[in-house]
Amino acid sequence: MPDSTILADYMLARLANLLSGLRLIPENMERNLWASYGLFFSQGVLLALVDAGMDRQKAYEAVQAIAMRCWAEKKLFPDEVRRDTAIVNALGAARLDELFNPANCLRHVDAIFTRVFAA
Repeated sequence: MPDSTILADYMLARLANLLSGLRLIPENMERNLWASYGLFFSQGVLLALVDAGMDRQKAYEAVQAIAMRCWAEKKLFPDEVRRDTAIVNALGAARLDELFNPANCLRHVDAIFTRVFAA
């Protein structure tokens, strides 16, 4: 038991040292996110299609095909989804606008921090 507490103390000290020198540059963070061509939106589109009544396998195949094409051709995922008539018909332009709002990715951050730091 003493060895494990010594190790935990050492690990926490190293982590504190690492985090104390951490610099956040929002512009770089956003640039890095978009380096994936917006593929981080794919899960939301898949789940929205299933919620709209599309068969999960069919939705998966549609989203995967677009995602693979975006990666191979360096195209933005939101733009390519908006060109897919089956997806646009299933979800509508307004719902796609909601899904492609980056703020939606952060909507639970406050609750997560509250839960983590309240304990």
